[in-house]
Amino acid sequence: MHGPAPRLTGNGFVLTPPTPSDIPALVEACTEAEAVSSLNVPQPYTRADAEAYIRAAQAGDGGYFWAIREVDDAPLMGMVKMSFAALPGATATPPTGLLEADVGGIYLLPAHRSKGIATCAARLVAQWGFDRGFDTLQWECLASNTASIAVAERIGFTFYGSGISSSQYAHHQNKVARQARMARGELR
Repeated sequence: MHGPAPRLTGNGFVLTPPTPSDIPALVEACTEAEAVSSLNVPQPYTRADAEAYIRAAQAGDGGYFWAIREVDDAPLMGMVKMSFAALPGATATPPTGLLEADVGGIYLLPAHRSKGIATCAARLVAQWGFDRGFDTLQWECLASNTASIAVAERIGFTFYGSGISSSQYAHHQNKVARQARMARGELR
């Protein structure tokens, strides 16, 4: 664990660590029909799940979690995550000792979709990752999640394969997922 995500800004948005005040919006977002069909979250999604997510975000458990906002302390518009694991033998906290990370877990509340917000947020996170020394970024989403595929392709990810989803949740197991990769210098 390495602490909460750093604050990122650009393209008229700010990415900040989520806070307990975001819990009601997280529950709303993760129980909305489109989210249920595409997000890698438990179902049914409860307040306890949102509280656990916030605790993990504050600790940096498994990666960095960002709330997408118009300005600091504004209501939650959506979320994005960068996850990583240390390479064998690496003892420093992330991202030192790492070569690649996964960008994903991106979603927006319905009122904020189809406005380019997800693309801008994903680009900010990808740029941050490359600025910190990651050589490669990965992206995985369900093959049916055309919005996620479009965001990934817009910022420079190239889809190279498909297979069974890596989700640990029953409602996504045995579903086809697509995998993409982007190397340093390919960000658009």
